[in-house]
Amino acid sequence: MRPLPAIVLVLALLASPAGAEERRVLHACLAGDDLFAGPASEPNLIPPEGMVAVVCRFDDSAFAIAALDRLTVTLPSGKPAELIVETDSVWEDLGEIAAVRFAFFVDEAELDGPEPCRILWGEEVTGRFRELPVFRPDPARRALYRTATWRPEGPGGDSQIASIEVVADSRSNYYSLLYLLPMAVLFVLLGVRKVLARDGVP
Repeated sequence: MRPLPAIVLVLALLASPAGAEERRVLHACLAGDDLFAGPASEPNLIPPEGMVAVVCRFDDSAFAIAALDRLTVTLPSGKPAELIVETDSVWEDLGEIAAVRFAFFVDEAELDGPEPCRILWGEEVTGRFRELPVFRPDPARRALYRTATWRPEGPGGDSQIASIEVVADSRSNYYSLLYLLPMAVLFVLLGVRKVLARDGVP
């Protein structure tokens, strides 16, 4: 029995820079009925003329930020978008924001071009945003709204997700402990690293 692979996993995760910028590619499609399912009231999310509103609930498994200005979206032109954050949707876990629903406005022709929009987050990101308690899109102008999903950037993005193989061995409790110990060390060290990154310690 060899606990070495788990130890290697610990070292590999610790070697990645804390607070590094992460990104995902957005894919927008015409909004469905669920976006307009709220009670009828005065719309407050109306795109300017010639633009569309893209709405996204972002809860990627790797997503965690200390503040909303650590999140941004770059448009196909490369310019950062001003986000509109639905404050009632913000969900926190262990003192960090782990899920949020946001919207942004973009030129329709630019959105339909070959380059995608990208979500960026991390300690090195500085984003602009304003807040609305709840999004109220205009149901009379449905063609001006898009909802977005996301995927990892690059053709091999999906392969970046690490998996851990668990091997059962009934011969000895000692070997079981050897496998559990590196994983316990992993969670402790990652927790310490996360706290240090949040406090600005390199």
